[in-house]
Amino acid sequence: MEESMRIEKDNIVIRSATIEDAAQLNRWWNDGQVMEHAGFPKGLGESLEDTINSINRWEGKLSQLCIIEIDGKPVGELNYKINDDDAAYPGWKICDFNYQNKGYGPKIITMLFEFIFTDEAINTRFPIKKILWDTTLENKRAQHVYEAKIGAKKIGIQENAWKDQLGNWRTAVDYEITREDFFDSVVSISPVKRDKLDKDSNIEIKAFEEGDYESFVSMFNSYFLNDCLIKLKYSKIEGICSEIIEAAKGEVSPLYLIKINKKTVGFIIYQIDDPRSDWCQKEGFGFIREFYIEKEYRKRGLGKLLFTHIEKILKGKSIEQIYLTTDIAEEFWEKCGFTKTSEVGYKNQDPIYIKRINH
Repeated sequence: MEESMRIEKDNIVIRSATIEDAAQLNRWWNDGQVMEHAGFPKGLGESLEDTINSINRWEGKLSQLCIIEIDGKPVGELNYKINDDDAAYPGWKICDFNYQNKGYGPKIITMLFEFIFTDEAINTRFPIKKILWDTTLENKRAQHVYEAKIGAKKIGIQENAWKDQLGNWRTAVDYEITREDFFDSVVSISPVKRDKLDKDSNIEIKAFEEGDYESFVSMFNSYFLNDCLIKLKYSKIEGICSEIIEAAKGEVSPLYLIKINKKTVGFIIYQIDDPRSDWCQKEGFGFIREFYIEKEYRKRGLGKLLFTHIEKILKGKSIEQIYLTTDIAEEFWEKCGFTKTSEVGYKNQDPIYIKRINH
């Protein structure tokens, strides 16, 4: 399946549905209790062949039909549709009643929304600015979750919007969450594990490109929250990132990303200290301005790999010494060959570490 997806966090997995899931989906779709909220209290009455055809219709598309797994067990399904109108349109159901009302709903929705807003394959082709969905008027629990735990806005009520399987009119409540509102409302975003690092993983280090914007901004937000312990409004994060990107374009402070199987998992911003920069403490030195690897991918050699790549670039420019300022990860930088000095950064007052690379 060309556009298949898989995301993972803790014991929850969301992955593209395959033909092997047809029997399970068929049971759910034909169960009136499961399908009641969707307006089918008698179930769909669908054959297994029909279900297989439904799965096949999603194959190779950016939009996806997915299975939700908890502890390796299929417990629900979801789908999301991507159009060319800056929006995504998802829907979801936890179909196994043993997993309902256990707090999984908000986690699954947050995982899905973060994926939709940051996935490079989606946002390179159709940048997503908002996510739209609805629920039935009588589903008060869902409305509470969307408003209190997800931070969505109720944007309308469609009275008697459609008839269910029994001919009863149903009223829909429409919800919306914008990219900015989502990242502002989710105080701490844990990295979503999309790919496990194994011998078949494709690791790539490359200079920032326009198509990397959404994933870089999301990761920079996580960097501020998780490492710097600073929470800013997402619009402020976007402003900072825009300045970083402009400096990178002007080659004042180049920005490089490290990717695993096309997923961005870290970045480094460096410069050769020059009065043109807004930070020039050691003119002519290489300077590591910002450095980040997502927590879930640390202690796997990726940080060393990313730094070594930049070290080679600076060596090629005949730079003799590199410095950085930090009050965390001292052990990591010492393993990279840096030595702590008695100096501090004049902007952040953090200790300065120096490494000589050309003798």
